[in-house]
Amino acid sequence: MPATKTTQFTREDISTNLIAAITETLRLSGRPAPQFSGELKIIKGIDRFDSQCGVEVTVDLEQLLDTDLGDNIFIGQKNGKDYARTFNQVVSAIWAILEH
Repeated sequence: MPATKTTQFTREDISTNLIAAITETLRLSGRPAPQFSGELKIIKGIDRFDSQCGVEVTVDLEQLLDTDLGDNIFIGQKNGKDYARTFNQVVSAIWAILEH
Protein backbone atom coordinates (compact mmCIF):
# COMPACT_ATOMS: atom_id res chain seq x y z
CA MET A 1 0.00 0.00 0.00
CA PRO A 2 1.47 3.42 -0.94
CA ALA A 3 2.42 5.83 1.80
CA THR A 4 0.03 8.69 2.39
CA LYS A 5 0.89 12.22 3.37
CA THR A 6 0.06 12.91 6.99
CA THR A 7 0.99 16.59 7.00
CA GLN A 8 -1.93 18.92 6.52
CA PHE A 9 -1.33 22.55 5.63
CA THR A 10 -3.81 25.25 6.52
CA ARG A 11 -4.31 28.32 4.37
CA GLU A 12 -2.42 30.24 7.03
CA ASP A 13 0.50 27.78 6.74
CA ILE A 14 0.52 28.22 2.98
CA SER A 15 0.41 32.01 3.33
CA THR A 16 3.23 32.04 5.88
CA ASN A 17 5.41 29.75 3.77
CA LEU A 18 4.70 31.74 0.60
CA ILE A 19 5.77 34.97 2.32
CA ALA A 20 8.90 33.28 3.69
CA ALA A 21 9.87 31.82 0.30
CA ILE A 22 9.36 35.12 -1.55
CA THR A 23 11.17 37.11 1.16
CA GLU A 24 14.16 34.72 1.16
CA THR A 25 14.44 34.69 -2.64
CA LEU A 26 14.38 38.48 -2.75
CA ARG A 27 16.88 38.73 0.12
CA LEU A 28 19.32 36.44 -1.68
CA SER A 29 19.20 38.73 -4.70
CA GLY A 30 19.70 41.86 -2.60
CA ARG A 31 16.12 43.07 -2.86
CA PRO A 32 13.79 44.13 -0.06
CA ALA A 33 10.57 42.28 0.64
CA PRO A 34 7.37 44.20 0.02
CA GLN A 35 4.47 44.75 2.37
CA PHE A 36 2.31 41.71 1.70
CA SER A 37 -1.43 42.01 1.29
CA GLY A 38 -4.09 39.77 -0.14
CA GLU A 39 -4.47 41.89 -3.26
CA LEU A 40 -0.74 42.19 -4.02
CA LYS A 41 0.03 40.79 -7.46
CA ILE A 42 3.24 38.85 -7.03
CA ILE A 43 4.39 39.12 -10.66
CA LYS A 44 3.45 42.74 -11.32
CA GLY A 45 3.33 44.06 -7.78
CA ILE A 46 6.76 43.15 -6.46
CA ASP A 47 9.54 45.25 -7.92
CA ARG A 48 11.96 43.10 -9.96
CA PHE A 49 10.20 39.83 -9.11
CA ASP A 50 11.11 38.13 -12.36
CA SER A 51 10.66 34.66 -13.80
CA GLN A 52 13.84 33.41 -12.09
CA CYS A 53 12.45 34.50 -8.72
CA GLY A 54 9.20 32.73 -9.56
CA VAL A 55 11.04 29.50 -10.34
CA GLU A 56 13.08 29.70 -7.13
CA VAL A 57 10.03 30.35 -4.95
CA THR A 58 8.08 27.57 -6.67
CA VAL A 59 10.90 25.04 -6.16
CA ASP A 60 11.19 26.01 -2.49
CA LEU A 61 7.44 25.61 -1.98
CA GLU A 62 7.31 22.30 -3.88
CA GLN A 63 10.02 20.88 -1.62
CA LEU A 64 8.35 22.15 1.52
CA LEU A 65 4.86 20.99 0.53
CA ASP A 66 6.08 17.80 -1.17
CA THR A 67 3.94 18.43 -4.23
CA ASP A 68 4.18 19.63 -7.84
CA LEU A 69 2.79 23.14 -8.22
CA GLY A 70 2.85 23.16 -12.02
CA ASP A 71 4.49 25.50 -14.46
CA ASN A 72 3.72 28.90 -12.94
CA ILE A 73 1.65 29.18 -9.80
CA PHE A 74 1.80 32.99 -10.03
CA ILE A 75 -0.10 33.14 -13.33
CA GLY A 76 -3.74 32.21 -13.72
CA GLN A 77 -5.90 31.85 -16.78
CA LYS A 78 -9.38 33.18 -17.40
CA ASN A 79 -11.25 32.95 -20.69
CA GLY A 80 -8.04 31.75 -22.34
CA LYS A 81 -6.01 34.75 -21.22
CA ASP A 82 -3.17 34.82 -18.70
CA TYR A 83 -3.30 37.15 -15.71
CA ALA A 84 -1.09 37.84 -12.70
CA ARG A 85 -2.59 36.25 -9.60
CA THR A 86 -2.93 38.17 -6.36
CA PHE A 87 -1.33 36.85 -3.19
CA ASN A 88 -4.69 35.44 -2.05
CA GLN A 89 -5.26 33.80 -5.44
CA VAL A 90 -1.84 32.12 -5.25
CA VAL A 91 -2.65 30.80 -1.77
CA SER A 92 -6.01 29.49 -3.05
CA ALA A 93 -4.37 27.87 -6.07
CA ILE A 94 -1.85 26.07 -3.84
CA TRP A 95 -4.65 25.07 -1.45
CA ALA A 96 -6.62 23.58 -4.36
CA ILE A 97 -3.59 21.59 -5.53
CA LEU A 98 -3.02 20.22 -2.03
CA GLU A 99 -6.67 19.23 -1.66
CA HIS A 100 -6.62 16.99 -4.76
